[in-house]
Amino acid sequence: MSSFKSKLLNGFAWRLCLYISSFVLNIFIANNFQAEHAGTFYLLMNNIAFVVLFLSLGLDSAISYFGSRKEISAATLLMISICWTLFACALLAFSYRIAINFHSIGSHPLAPWILLNAGCTLLANCTSSILFAQNDNQTPNFVFTVINILLVLLLPGNGLTGPATGHEYYTKIYLAISSLPAIVFVLYLFVKNPRKDFSLPQRSLSVKMFQFSMQAFIYSVLYMLLLRCDYWLVNYFCNADDLGNYMQATKISQIILLVPTLASFALFPLIVSHIHEEKAVADKLIKLVSIYFYVGLTMCAVVIATGYWIFPLLYGPTFSRMYGSFVLLSPGILMLAAAYPLSTYFSGKNMIRVKITALTFSILLLLALDLVLIPQLNIFGAAISGTIVYVFYFAYLLFKFRQSHPFKLVEILKPGPIIRQNIQAILKSNAGEKN
Repeated sequence: MSSFKSKLLNGFAWRLCLYISSFVLNIFIANNFQAEHAGTFYLLMNNIAFVVLFLSLGLDSAISYFGSRKEISAATLLMISICWTLFACALLAFSYRIAINFHSIGSHPLAPWILLNAGCTLLANCTSSILFAQNDNQTPNFVFTVINILLVLLLPGNGLTGPATGHEYYTKIYLAISSLPAIVFVLYLFVKNPRKDFSLPQRSLSVKMFQFSMQAFIYSVLYMLLLRCDYWLVNYFCNADDLGNYMQATKISQIILLVPTLASFALFPLIVSHIHEEKAVADKLIKLVSIYFYVGLTMCAVVIATGYWIFPLLYGPTFSRMYGSFVLLSPGILMLAAAYPLSTYFSGKNMIRVKITALTFSILLLLALDLVLIPQLNIFGAAISGTIVYVFYFAYLLFKFRQSHPFKLVEILKPGPIIRQNIQAILKSNAGEKN
């Protein structure tokens, strides 16, 4: 087996382990907390994720890019990560204290734990990006998987804590334990890299990193808003039970999207390595869109056929509205899955503006639809809005792609054996180009 294939399969396997452990942890938390408390818990985690995203300013993406190209050493990238994390945490703590002093916000009982988790998550994202750039998929995924297992065991009544442990106490445990990977990665990289390599980058490289980070940051913020901004509106218009149901429905949708993501992990080099060969890339891309669509369709069909009975068994009786929300979201999930190759194409062509424009229009449309439909239809209105917007997002990217590469839309909808033939054709053409 070639070194490339070995690394590819190794990365696929470890990512799969992480995703499975995350899914199991999510089920245990939802079942233990039930809809009302689970919704509040995951809304807090969602808010922390946004804070971390803004603190990072796309630095983790820049680290991954420049680390993969070997333009900056791992030791230097580690120094950048530590320095930026310290600065970001100081800025966050200062901003929080100023906001309290001016009565802009009230004091939060979990504030120290949130600050700890936000800083460590930022550092973990940056340091794990260094390891991924070195093709070390095992270390970060193994650590994250162990942390997920530990968090399952620490749930009330699961063995390491008593059944009377409160939800707020477990939230503190969750925030503290999920901060540990940052410490592990920093120590690992310190031991792994020679001391003489620890330094800050040259000014020219720093400017390049900043420019790349800003582009990645803008796109990441917009994409996260597309997937998660409706959480806040659901929280505002609906009760805690509905929020818990809706957030779990979207989590199932995100799990379905993991399969196209894992497939893209393998197929991405086939697009990017020959991005200058317009005709060949366009032909492959159309086939990939078809493959992703039907993979998503198959998974959605399985979940729709079984979810009505399985969801209450896995999550508990308070998640009675989760199934209906997922059914209404599923057409949009298909479109998001099919949009992934198009998004990859525009990234490879350095046409980030197309993606940013598509996301901006999509978010504005989502907010408008949510404000109309959620007060009328509750979380089902949010699901309908999501589906409409995801279809729009896919249609916009497809329209832009067809402007330069005309093709018949029916080519995307060819079912059955065409999927297997498409995969074989893509792999065969890539092998031929290498030879």
